[in-house]
Amino acid sequence: MRDARRLARIFKALSVETRVRIVQLLKDRPLCVGALAARLNVSSGAVSQHLRILRDADLVVPDKQGYFVHYRINKDTLAKWKEMSNDLLLWFTLHSSQMPARGYHDTGRHSNMERPASMTPLESTSACYLVTANNMPSDACPD
Repeated sequence: MRDARRLARIFKALSVETRVRIVQLLKDRPLCVGALAARLNVSSGAVSQHLRILRDADLVVPDKQGYFVHYRINKDTLAKWKEMSNDLLLWFTLHSSQMPARGYHDTGRHSNMERPASMTPLESTSACYLVTANNMPSDACPD
């Protein structure tokens, strides 16, 4: 469970384009906030906020050098994240034929999905439709 929390925290930290760009810039060499702000064309305050989130996820490490703090990639964390991500993706690949493809709901939550004409509600109260990986109706509603 702890690994799942850590993996989710890293994915969340990297879900913002600016943070990904910061990581890309830091992969070459350590940089200070001012240098990152200039390269990203954003304020140093914005960079500092992004770096705080990356630090909290243990993706970057601060290194004080005189009056400046240079940030570098935490290679150990990225290596562990890569390993955990690969394990997760491998699990999905191995089990994809056993997982439902998608659910259909008439409750408005999935308004961009259309119910296949051949499907009927599984439960009249929830108007839920579920198609399994082989496009066959399931007899269990996920709600």
